[in-house]
Amino acid sequence: MRTNITLQVLRYLPEDGGEPAFQDYEVPLRAD
Repeated sequence: MRTNITLQVLRYLPEDGGEPAFQDYEVPLRAD
């Protein structure tokens, strides 16, 4: 059984003008 979980990570990068941005990570989980 495979399940994908999408994580929304809030990234705050001061070197990019100080604008917080959401970055999506899709994490595949494997449950045997």
